[in-house]
Amino acid sequence: MAIGHSFTRFFTRTAAALAVSFGALFYPGFGNAHALWINMTDYHPAFDTEKALAKTKLYMGWGHHFPVDGYVSEKDFDRIWLTSPDGAEKDVKLETTGFAASELKLTEEGLYLLGVTRHASYNTKYLDEAGETQSVKKDMTGLSNVVSSTYSQQFAKTLFCVGDERTGAFDRPLGHTLEIVPLVNPYTLANNTGGDLPVRVLFAGEPAPHVKLYAKYEGFSQTDESACVAMTDKNGVAHLRITHWGPWIVKTGMTMDPRGDLEGRVMTESYYASLTFLVP
Repeated sequence: MAIGHSFTRFFTRTAAALAVSFGALFYPGFGNAHALWINMTDYHPAFDTEKALAKTKLYMGWGHHFPVDGYVSEKDFDRIWLTSPDGAEKDVKLETTGFAASELKLTEEGLYLLGVTRHASYNTKYLDEAGETQSVKKDMTGLSNVVSSTYSQQFAKTLFCVGDERTGAFDRPLGHTLEIVPLVNPYTLANNTGGDLPVRVLFAGEPAPHVKLYAKYEGFSQTDESACVAMTDKNGVAHLRITHWGPWIVKTGMTMDPRGDLEGRVMTESYYASLTFLVP
């Protein structure tokens, strides 16, 4: 094994080990990673009591600039599903043109959750015989002079409110490998300035301590700058300072040494999660 490869692997594993202890604070965080999130054309649609119906539309966001940046394809996802206020689940199919989007027709008032799981991916970089860096969308099996190799997966969820009824299981985990769960209903923070929104980060269903979260509201910045940065405590809970009304995004990430059947196939495995909602 080349000395450069040995050093790179040593550094990567050391950084990843620290990441398990300190979450996205150390490696790699969201500094260079593209985020995935869910936008809604209306996070709080009115409910027509005569028709017993409300309408809104979801469209996927991806990149660095919330709410609109890059494009993703409807083919990029494992599953998209809607959870109604009564707990019933329904799969959602995306349109195949333009934005990855879907119109939602909702027949009851209250809080809804939308969950998205994107296909897992591999990204490996290695040096070819000429010393040039090459990148392939596969694990590092069979490759020499590997510089980096990562398995990653992205998750997104949104919480939106239909009509005047603001009840529903806003704190229900969807079962994502990495997930941000609000512990207070954001739709009760009406016209809030400087309010507190506690959230819990779950990894594989368990509280994730010492994980960094980044949050901002629509219009805060055209860059990846955050309006609020917080870290989870030993119970996986972080407190976000809500300073503005409107749509918000909260995102986090975790990187670690490969586990299970990923060991020996990649150098690190990474997971990213986001939560969007509206502060009225």
